[in-house]
Amino acid sequence: MKLKEIIKIASDAYGCDGVLQRYYDDYSTDHGDGLAKFLVAEITDTYDETATDKEQLKEAYRVMETAKTEVIRVCEGLFRGMAKVLDEVVQIVVGFHLTASTRQEYYEERTFPVGVTDGELDAVAQQLKGSVDGEKYTDDNEYWEEQVPRWEKTKVITDKCHCLVKHANTPEEREVVRNRLDYCVSIDDADGVRMSQQQLDNENCPAKPKG
Repeated sequence: MKLKEIIKIASDAYGCDGVLQRYYDDYSTDHGDGLAKFLVAEITDTYDETATDKEQLKEAYRVMETAKTEVIRVCEGLFRGMAKVLDEVVQIVVGFHLTASTRQEYYEERTFPVGVTDGELDAVAQQLKGSVDGEKYTDDNEYWEEQVPRWEKTKVITDKCHCLVKHANTPEEREVVRNRLDYCVSIDDADGVRMSQQQLDNENCPAKPKG
C-alpha cells in the first residue's frame, strides 16, 4: 500500500473534518490539532514501502496501540493527580483472571485506592492463585493451558462527577434538575429538556451512589 492510503484509512476513522489528512498533506502548517499531527508522524516514521500490505497495516496498528497505551498511562497519572488536588474519594475496581490447566477459570473484582501500582496488583493476583479454592473455578472455553494470573482495571469509583455532562447524583441534585426539567417542558425549551434529561441519566457515571 502507499503511505497515503494508510493515512486515508486513519483519517477517515479520526474524523474531525479531515485534519489528520491535512497534516499529511501539509505537515509544517499548524492545523490546530496536535494529536492528529502526532499520529501522522507515528504512522509516517514507521512506514516501510517494501513491506506487504498486511505488514504495513499491522505496523501502523502496532504503533497506534502503543500510542494508546501511553495516552492511557498519562490519563491515569493525571486522574491520580486530580484526585489529590480535589481531595476526592477515588478508587478503581480491578478484575482478576485465574486459569487452570483443566480448561477452568476464576474471576473476581476487588476495589483498590486509585494510586495502587501494577506491581501491587501482580502480587494480589499471585496471592489469589495460591488461595482460591478449586471448586470456585468455572468451565472455560478459551484457555487450553494454564495461564499466568492477569488483572484488568474495569472502572473508577469516585464521589464527584467529572463527566462531560455533570450528572445529578444526590437526592438534592436530582430534585433540582427534575424541577428544571418540568420548567423547561412548560416553556417548550427543547435544549433545556435535553440537558436536564442528560443530567438525570447517570447510569454510567462513576460517581453514581451505590445501592
